[in-house]
Amino acid sequence: MSQSYCERYGITSSVRAERLALVELSTADEALAERLHTDVIASNAHAIVEEFYGKILQFPEVRRILDRESIIDRLKETQTAYLMTLGRGFTSQQYFEARLRIGYAHLRARVRPILFQCAYRIMQQLIIDKIPSDHSKHYQLAAFVLKISTLDMSLAIESYEDRLTERLKTSVEALQKQKSSLSAQVATDALTGVLSRQRILEILEERLKCLDYDDTVVVIMADLDHFKEINDSYGHVVGDQVLIDTAQRMRRAIRRANAVGRYGGEEFLIVLDNTPLEQAELIAERIRARLAMQPINVGQVEIPITISLGLATALVNDTIETVIERADSALYRAKREGRDRVAVHIR
Repeated sequence: MSQSYCERYGITSSVRAERLALVELSTADEALAERLHTDVIASNAHAIVEEFYGKILQFPEVRRILDRESIIDRLKETQTAYLMTLGRGFTSQQYFEARLRIGYAHLRARVRPILFQCAYRIMQQLIIDKIPSDHSKHYQLAAFVLKISTLDMSLAIESYEDRLTERLKTSVEALQKQKSSLSAQVATDALTGVLSRQRILEILEERLKCLDYDDTVVVIMADLDHFKEINDSYGHVVGDQVLIDTAQRMRRAIRRANAVGRYGGEEFLIVLDNTPLEQAELIAERIRARLAMQPINVGQVEIPITISLGLATALVNDTIETVIERADSALYRAKREGRDRVAVHIR
């Protein structure tokens, strides 16, 4: 069963009583409500509604919202129905429900609160103007009109603001999800699924900022051997698959706490945190062996691959550029010495 408006906004019987007291309505006013309908609204409802729309349609903002005759005709019917229930049973939950629903309708129609506050004021005056000046209860009926329309307006604004807040919350959540999705896209290399160049460099920079003399951070530059020949022989689609498979094997070869990213082309950058150089060499050798021992299968084609890796230990005063430069230097030494090997930068 769907939740009622009163339940949604926590309007219990005691809350209703407080709201009625706030606008100075009491059970004694119930008789005035019936008198208002008998002596004023019953014979003037149509005229009041016509005058009401004659006045509010003078304002450009209202005309922009109510831009079709069919809408105005429908709203006149709704407004007449509203008048015919004005104040009747105002102490009941059903009355509060109906008035809360009006605020939600205003939000759906994109009617700003300032507009329907002004509209309530116009409606107040039109009803009061229809009370015969010689009516024995003229003052009491006019006061009742002011009080009941204030109650109605307060309930409409309450539901309007609540639904608007809910919409804003939904929009914020959607934007946060979109932001998270975009952040994930920026942080991930679209082809290989490992970290992007931007993100792996950010991680390296974070590690270097926190580095002290008790820490050990090792940077590995890895480059597939003869990758251009693979592209030239088998095409870029096969070359892309080789890069994907290589990246996944590398990721499986290191601890989850460490990071691997695509530095560019067929080059990968690995950041090993809290890892002594000797252990880093073993990890690099494990990566090299995993790639060399098993060819990559693409369709019916088996492609043997090897990789060269260069290691450098980060120093306390290192920048991204200086530590990568040393790792890159070690990588090129591995290339010069025959590829498919691990080389360590010697201080």
